Amino acid sequence: MKQIVLILSCILVVTQPIDAQKKRYVFSADKMGSPLNIVFFASSDSQATQLSIDCFKLIDSLIHIFSDYDSTSEISHINQLAGINLTKVSACMYDMLSVSTDAYYKSKGAYNIAIGPLSVLWRSARKTKIFPSTQEVDSGRCLINYNKIHFNQKDSTIYLTQKGMRLDVGGLGKGFIAHKALNYLQTNGIDEAMVDAGGKIVVCMPYNKKNHWTIGINISQKREEILDKRLHLKNAAVATSGDVYQFFNYNGIKYSHIIDPTTGYGLTTLKNVTVIANNGVLADWLATACSVMPIKAAMQLVESANAAMLLAVKKRNKIVYYKTSGFNKYFY
Repeated sequence: MKQIVLILSCILVVTQPIDAQKKRYVFSADKMGSPLNIVFFASSDSQATQLSIDCFKLIDSLIHIFSDYDSTSEISHINQLAGINLTKVSACMYDMLSVSTDAYYKSKGAYNIAIGPLSVLWRSARKTKIFPSTQEVDSGRCLINYNKIHFNQKDSTIYLTQKGMRLDVGGLGKGFIAHKALNYLQTNGIDEAMVDAGGKIVVCMPYNKKNHWTIGINISQKREEILDKRLHLKNAAVATSGDVYQFFNYNGIKYSHIIDPTTGYGLTTLKNVTVIANNGVLADWLATACSVMPIKAAMQLVESANAAMLLAVKKRNKIVYYKTSGFNKYFY
């Protein structure tokens, strides 16, 4: 018998065969602007309940580090000191900044943690329905120079050298947090689990088991329709990036919430990107970067990272699909 869990945050369907020796547990909470779902198999109700409580505590502590919506978070403190002073960073922030640096250079700037000023501008635009002026966009672009982030890895300090600069880890934060939560479950004896943080999904399962997690990919531009084929994953991460939920319509043009750092505007080429990688952080930032990059360059980047990708793009009112060479081994 199979049970189906509908992951509303990204319209993905996850199925898992029932383990006769353990019970299946599902815990959900609203985190980071979308439902966060934890599914795992445990031996008892008490074990599952305590693990879920501890896991959500961990998630909350990480959100308090990385959320720029929280004015008391560590990243907000860094942003508040832009152009004023350097600040010491925590071990988790250090890890995030290290990954972000790697992502920036490997994507040739398509993923840029300094995107914060433009993120705030476009968030406001989506909320107020007022399209930003050219001057506002240009002012934001002047503040996203990655080279003005001085990150001293030896001393674990960071300094944003220009006032008005802001860090935003929205393109990899959910993947980072999801994988931290999965790691916590694994270190506490759980070997079959899934964490879905708003469409950034990480899963684990013993290699010697024939079972797998089955995950559906939503059809581009469709909220509640999925492709006929499914992903079969064991110990991996998958991230989907697209504009089906967050976008801004202006003068008949749809602007995605994903911002192109080179233009300062939300993407207008309709893309849906699904990336499979060996960890949540990598899958997350690759999905974001590949939404911005030209298709050929995106395919090359994913291949070089030993990841796999399905990219759907709208051309002449038709959806055209591109797959990296390694994608089909997960797709059935």
